[in-house]
Amino acid sequence: MQNLSAIVWLYRGQQKRFLALVKQYLARMVEESTAVEAELAQFETTLADVQSRFDTLTSAVANVRRSRSSRNRASPTPSPN
Repeated sequence: MQNLSAIVWLYRGQQKRFLALVKQYLARMVEESTAVEAELAQFETTLADVQSRFDTLTSAVANVRRSRSSRNRASPTPSPN
């Protein structure tokens, strides 16, 4: 509703009311942005944990593939009878 009011205020030339609303929006944005740093730190910690788990998983998969590949090369192929 405030956005619609702001448009009407601008249309009617009520610039002071419009600027007061913009100032209110900016103040609220600054206030809410203070919470971003704490949330971002928590996100980065979780992301680092997930990346570590994926690194472990990809290493394990690579080891299994290498192991299977070396076994396939080492075992003789049966000759057809």
